[in-house]
Amino acid sequence: MTARTAFLHALPGHGFVPPEADVAALGAPALPVTPAQAALRFEAEARRFAAEFWALDPAARAERWNALAARATGGAAVWLRELKPGLKVVPLGHTDPRVAEVAGVVRRLFVLRPRVRADCRVRWLADEAARLPQLVRGARGLLRDDLPLARLEPSLFDWLNSGDAPERIERQTGVEARDRWQARRAWVDRWSRRALLAPAALLAVLLVVAVLTQGIRPAGRTHALSTAFGSRDPSPVAPVAPPVAPTGPFSGDEVFVFQSYERCRPTCPMPARYDEWVAAGRPRGVRTP
Repeated sequence: MTARTAFLHALPGHGFVPPEADVAALGAPALPVTPAQAALRFEAEARRFAAEFWALDPAARAERWNALAARATGGAAVWLRELKPGLKVVPLGHTDPRVAEVAGVVRRLFVLRPRVRADCRVRWLADEAARLPQLVRGARGLLRDDLPLARLEPSLFDWLNSGDAPERIERQTGVEARDRWQARRAWVDRWSRRALLAPAALLAVLLVVAVLTQGIRPAGRTHALSTAFGSRDPSPVAPVAPPVAPTGPFSGDEVFVFQSYERCRPTCPMPARYDEWVAAGRPRGVRTP
């Protein structure tokens, strides 16, 4: 198989964007690279450098960093600048397992991209909240024994040295703005749900009180309580009137008008002789010839 044939067979594996080394091996001019392609290639190289960061000695680490910085492009250029403070740091060995654990967390967080680093820090702090005293002692031991490494992750130590609970992470001045915003948003959502439930709970209590009051109210206060709670009792209590002597018998039409009035009170006007009919004990009407 010739070199050209091998080059063509390898194109699908490279997404039809062959590496520059393969193109140069054919003696062909380099293909033009767009800014987006250059940014993707640089990000891939920066990712490999971050994965091998702590495995390299300081001299090799600085050499790789300088070579990448000379052609930094895209969003990964910010990530590369964040790695510069750790070029000369050589992590020490620790006999205390608590100190060794915190040191490992610092190394893992430091090589991450800034946004991913903040997310992983908050998640780790929340997951390890039950072991807060041990982590605080480990952080203090690392500050005492390996200060250059501890300085690479100040936000983590600002929180661990405070000794507060994870839900108060938004109050720490050393935590990035993204961390504070996430914690504050969660706090606002939690209290918003409580604020929505409070009126419903208050309404339920008022309804229960109203029902209980309606059930045990005295008979003499029926009309007053019905008015206060907006009751629509179909048979309200008739008003008390002084006894009036009837002036004569009541016809069937008059009794029908009286009974109709009692069904539509208080919207209907009181008919004549209604008081007399009530005082007489609501007798039946007399048929007229």
